[in-house]
Order: sequence, then structure tokens, then C-alpha cells
Amino acid sequence: MRGRSIFRLAGFAYLMTVLGFGQGEADPWLVVPNGDSGPMNYRVTRAELVRRYGAANVVDEEVGVGEGDTDTATVLFPKDSERRIEILWQDREKEAYPSSVSVSGKASRWHAVHGISLGMPYSELARINGKPFPISWGTDQGSVVLSWNGGLLDKDLKDVSVWFDDLPNNATKKEASGVGGRANQKRRVNQITWGFLAQTP
Repeated sequence: MRGRSIFRLAGFAYLMTVLGFGQGEADPWLVVPNGDSGPMNYRVTRAELVRRYGAANVVDEEVGVGEGDTDTATVLFPKDSERRIEILWQDREKEAYPSSVSVSGKASRWHAVHGISLGMPYSELARINGKPFPISWGTDQGSVVLSWNGGLLDKDLKDVSVWFDDLPNNATKKEASGVGGRANQKRRVNQITWGFLAQTP
């Protein structure tokens, strides 16, 4: 009887250990919509990023901010396209309190909720959202989501801008702007920007 009790106790301890490890640490690549938590949050400073990632991985660069304009951003992992992320500061003098963080390109470790990241096709976002959604005709950066059309991502991606790559050359404006239009189905996310300006440092 005593042997069974010890066995049960050992089994319970093992289960608790497995469950504890299962919870794990917070995802180091997740950027939450309001910047309230995670490594890229609205309170972080450039000095903290240097301590965390090393001075060689934190640099300042001129980056495009649309319509031919540029700004100086702090860039993490500038030579690694899948870990690169750009930060614009609210307090430029102290290099603190991001106003926004952005990733762009074909693939990234950084991601939004639901694993949404660069390279994800429109069709997958529509599935996560629970319904198709409209995107703009296009700009220098591509096409941005105009609205999540009352779907799940209306709330889950609040203050997050999601951009898609260019349309095929033969696509019409009607095909591009139609909600869930055929031309949009294979387009992929090429930029995500999280805005933190709603937060007060």
C-alpha cells in the first residue's frame, strides 16, 4: 500500500513538472497590439535593448515612413532579415517609449497574435478573422487592410496596420478592392506596424 502511495506521489510530481514546463516563458518574438507586455513594449528604451541584445545588434538607420519621407529608427538585428525590427521613439532625446515598431519583408520571427507574421497569405488571415476583409488599392508600400469587416481581428489587431504585397500586373482595381476578391487570395503580408501612441509613458 505504501509503495502505491509513493508511486502515485511520484507520478503527481512528474505531472506538475511537465505542466510547469509546458507553460514555459513568454514568447520572445510576440508583439502585442497595445505594447503593454513583451520585449517590444511601450515602456522600453534603447538602452534596455542594448543590454538585452548587445550593442552590435542595435543600430540607428534612416528608414522610409511612406510617401518618400524618411525618419531615424532604432533597428534590432539590422543584418538578419528574419529578426530585424524597426522602432520609432516618442521621446527621441531619451530614445524611449516607442511610438511604433515595424517588420517588413518576406519572413520574420516577430509576429502578432494568432501567429500572424510576414509571408502569411490573405486567405489565412481571412480564416483567422472569420470573414474576408477589404484592402486598399495600393501605395508605395503595397496595400493596407482598410477594415477587418467586424471579424475577430477588429479587436485582436487594434492599432496594428497590416500591409500586403503588390497585385499581379493584370489585376483590376475592382478585383483588388473587393472584399475577399479572387486577386487578393494569394497575396501575402509584407509589413506589420504596431502603433503604441495610444499608451501614455
